[in-house]
Amino acid sequence: MGLGADSVHFARAFDRVVAVESDELLVRLAAFNLRALGATNIAVHHTSAEEFVRDYDGPPFDLVYVDPDRRDVAGKRKFGLSDGSPDIVTLAPALLAIAKTVLVKASPMCDLTEGARVLPTVRRAIVLADSTECKEVLFELEGEGATGREPDFREARFLYNGERFAFREPAPQNSVGSLSGSATTAIDPAPLSLLESAPDSGWLLEPNVSLYKAGLVDAYFREVCAFPGARVTSDGGYLWSPDRPAPGAFPGKTFRIEAALPYKTGSLRTVLRKRGVTAAHFTRKNFDLRLEDVRRSLGLREGGDRFLVLTRLRGRERYAFLATLA
Repeated sequence: MGLGADSVHFARAFDRVVAVESDELLVRLAAFNLRALGATNIAVHHTSAEEFVRDYDGPPFDLVYVDPDRRDVAGKRKFGLSDGSPDIVTLAPALLAIAKTVLVKASPMCDLTEGARVLPTVRRAIVLADSTECKEVLFELEGEGATGREPDFREARFLYNGERFAFREPAPQNSVGSLSGSATTAIDPAPLSLLESAPDSGWLLEPNVSLYKAGLVDAYFREVCAFPGARVTSDGGYLWSPDRPAPGAFPGKTFRIEAALPYKTGSLRTVLRKRGVTAAHFTRKNFDLRLEDVRRSLGLREGGDRFLVLTRLRGRERYAFLATLA
């Protein structure tokens, strides 16, 4: 429950909300906030989640939302699903026994495939982000099923210039059977066209971080970014386009390429020095060197109006694209 902010939002959508919090101080603070906000349909229980679930004998809840405390007694952040309080991996089966749907809020560092492996009956995995960083990962648990299967679908939701966007994993084409059944077969979509060489002009497109986190960036390129002549640098990389997308056609970062440079430290430093580049911002996808090592080896400061877009063409050759952000 914490300070009660999430409970207030749920109270606007449900007739009745039951909030559980084990910390006495937080219970008092939340009660004060609820009174101040006029939230009269929220019942607060001062107990642990484990004790509440053990003793509950009422009708099933339409939704149980779990936001585990992800800090230890010293205030250090914890990222594993079993590391929080409550331990959601252990508690999830009992929660599903008293709820139609369970929604688990996890760390933005949580791996979606690992979450699907350790949590029971994951129906959906949702990644939430603003325009620059991943904020939360949500797992929706529902119905009966075996632990360890992939989510039926993944979804990315993000903000860009104050507008909300959402992209859901496309349903398999030419599929037979049920997404949640064992008899499903599907024909994989056609692969994206790869860049055969590094162009010295054009545009590199980097979509929202939530699409990379959810493993949906290639599907997003295929479904949403079918720009004429577009190619990808590699699977899960950047999209190159010979022309700049029309305003509003691409909710993400658009880089104008100034030069495409093979990543060989000595020659790259020489080229950058000749171009007067002493500082740059860095972004990378499918690039196997650490950014701090790149900065140090190239002798560049962080800053300025240039970007070094680091990637590997076709997943092999390292390249640095010198670019500006459009």
